[in-house]
Amino acid sequence: MKLSLNLRVACIVAICALISNSAFAAKIKKRNGEVIEGKIRGLVALKILDVKIQVGSIQNKPYRASYVITKGADITAIDENGLQISDEFGSGYCTFIVAGNDKPLDDLAIVRYANYQRQETARYGSGSSTGLGDLSDGTAIFFIEGIKIKGIEAFIKIKGIEIAKNLPGLLQANVQLLGEFRTDKKVDKIIPALEIKTKGGNVTISVEELVEFKKVATQ
Repeated sequence: MKLSLNLRVACIVAICALISNSAFAAKIKKRNGEVIEGKIRGLVALKILDVKIQVGSIQNKPYRASYVITKGADITAIDENGLQISDEFGSGYCTFIVAGNDKPLDDLAIVRYANYQRQETARYGSGSSTGLGDLSDGTAIFFIEGIKIKGIEAFIKIKGIEIAKNLPGLLQANVQLLGEFRTDKKVDKIIPALEIKTKGGNVTISVEELVEFKKVATQ
């Protein structure tokens, strides 16, 4: 009986480990048709282009865009349909940023701000937060931290908050993958590449190597 019980426990542990290792393994498709399967490291930043933004003073800025920052480990696929994020329990929570400025946007500064909001939310254990802010270069910011996003397929679906009422056109937007946000020796960077942990070891794929996303017209 003891052996049988131990065997059952061992089987349960093995199954749980298998589920843990495979549940969020991403399938990443390259321009040459090759598909790499593994877990993406770090934080991944996306930029949403051609969006009609109507939030505070941002709507009057000539340079506007939205950003999504998500854990690479929560990404399940990157292919022609865009980028898919897990909707499993406890995963898929992202930072959503709307930004506007009178001059071209600084992607790194905006993604750094998003990472700061992630850290502050985690620090205080609030789960989610939202608000307005301004960067030192004059960029106006609206952010939502801890939002659940189900699928990004050349358009973005926001789950759990009716942001579309405030942002007409958001659901018809083109998406650009910027790469991995990383801090090396206290220096923040956006690396235009993804590092993937595969069964055969770590593989690095540049953003330019990824298959091109389908485009949709904005309204």
